[in-house]
Amino acid sequence: MILFCNGDSWTQGDRPAQKVNWNATNNLSWYDIPKYFGDYHKFTKSTVYKFYDSELWPKTLGRNLNFKTYNAGRNGDDNAGIVRRTINILEKFKKQIPSNDISNFLVVIGWSSSLREDIFEKDENDKITLSQARPDDYYRKTLPSPVMYEDKFALNIYLLQSYLENNNIKFLFFNAFDRFEIEESNFRYLIKKQYWINSDTHSAHFNDYIFEKFNLKNPEDSEYMAEGHPTDISHIAWGEFLTGYIKSNYELN
Repeated sequence: MILFCNGDSWTQGDRPAQKVNWNATNNLSWYDIPKYFGDYHKFTKSTVYKFYDSELWPKTLGRNLNFKTYNAGRNGDDNAGIVRRTINILEKFKKQIPSNDISNFLVVIGWSSSLREDIFEKDENDKITLSQARPDDYYRKTLPSPVMYEDKFALNIYLLQSYLENNNIKFLFFNAFDRFEIEESNFRYLIKKQYWINSDTHSAHFNDYIFEKFNLKNPEDSEYMAEGHPTDISHIAWGEFLTGYIKSNYELN
């Protein structure tokens, strides 16, 4: 099987939690990063391997499962971007297979915050670029209708859930660092909880796991967290957890 992982910085890596190596290359036959993480709206075809050497959870999981592994995580990305990139990359893989059958993929998604949004900005040259913003809890509490964030997230989940089901792809979803207030969403009935860790759509799974496992009291710098991001130690621990969960709950070829 082939393991495909996607998410934001809690999947790609982020400094200083991970060491940057601009000279890193894809020196492992089984682990790679899609060109520009699969973004189809980018003009460049480059691949950034700056966190390739880091022991991120996709690498730990792929090694443990002995699967060819792709890590498409893109730091700073929102959930709509994660969905677009995932479908775009899998469709490209489909075209490379004579039967168009990509059911041998296992897809694991670490969702970003539902509050993270696509925005368009102008740079110093007055050029419009696609960026993102993540409103903090202040916006969740003060917006006239914060439920719109949960609704948009639910619809993005439903889109990817439906695509993966239609292609007979095994998959697993989890929230990386922020909770999904699913009961606030008008579209909560569309989400199939069996595709989530412990059928739980609400928890901040990765974040909660490392805080509990390492008994963390403060999210600030430590050997487990650095500037709000998990270090390699935490990534390895999460990858080991995912390995056990998948082996216990999925039939793998």
